[in-house]
Amino acid sequence: YGMKRIRKIRAPLFVVGLIMSLAARLSNGGSLVINEFLAVNNTGRVDMVGARSDWIEIYNSGSATNLAGWFLTDNFGNLTKWTFPSTNITAGGYVIVVADNSSTSIISGELHANFRLDGGGEYLAMVRPNGLTIEDQYSPAYPDQSADVSYGIRADRVTRGFFDSVTPGSTNSTEGCDGIASSPVFSTLSCTFTNAFALTLSTTGGGTIRY
Repeated sequence: YGMKRIRKIRAPLFVVGLIMSLAARLSNGGSLVINEFLAVNNTGRVDMVGARSDWIEIYNSGSATNLAGWFLTDNFGNLTKWTFPSTNITAGGYVIVVADNSSTSIISGELHANFRLDGGGEYLAMVRPNGLTIEDQYSPAYPDQSADVSYGIRADRVTRGFFDSVTPGSTNSTEGCDGIASSPVFSTLSCTFTNAFALTLSTTGGGTIRY
């Protein structure tokens, strides 16, 4: 699978952006949301061209509509980066968009966007047909992603989190976690010991280590 671009973001900006994004989505009353996405797909869903590509799931909490002329983008400076072709989405339904940097919008009946998702975090938004009104967004960037762990809106329709149970095309779990801890670091390398010694475990980014 292709290499991912890595771009780090500062935690305070992410927290502020997450709150602003949720507030904007709730205030505009939009019925179409970026419900779930997978930015590092190593062993998951296979698309119609046989690749394990990034994907984005759109959920419709309103009435049936056609997405023709709506936009998806991973660039705040270009809100009309990719245009939906004529695509029906039912009330309470889902649409999957493969984010594989394709030059063709439809392949074997499957939607393919002209950008990939950044595993290191980036801006992501759905924009109304006027090209200006943001329907839903992850701003200023969604957090760093892990292999085969999706990110999106929990089943409560309010909070966002990571999902180890990936569910493209169906309801998200209520058990999404707020973050993914880094692996603990042992102060001494693995070996066979005959005498007692002090051992410490640590992790970056905070958290509690249980053993």
